[in-house]
Amino acid sequence: MVGVTLVGNIQLVDKLRSQERYELIASRVCFWPKPMGQISVEDIQSLFIKLTQNSLTLSDNSDKWWVWLHKRVEGNARELVENLLPHLLKFDKKNKHKKIDRLFVNSIFANVLNKPAI
Repeated sequence: MVGVTLVGNIQLVDKLRSQERYELIASRVCFWPKPMGQISVEDIQSLFIKLTQNSLTLSDNSDKWWVWLHKRVEGNARELVENLLPHLLKFDKKNKHKKIDRLFVNSIFANVLNKPAI
């Protein structure tokens, strides 16, 4: 038995059930539990640490930082993994002694990803 977990794209469940081209998938997949709108703060922290191999130096490693980062990426794993982490890792290669902080993360979102600072 294989489980499918949908995160973020809740509308996908309705499309799978209602569009003929997805009939084979919908007839063979049980969506349980309900799709999640966001991943948890703990998942964001776990992805961040595992994918960076704990190599980035953070200016703050408190629960507040992880809650803020979760809010910053809107609980979206793709936003974290595909958009933010590559820029942080590239920065870290060039600037080993600098710590990653909220200001820097916000600058990536504002200047590179065209999203407002929070």
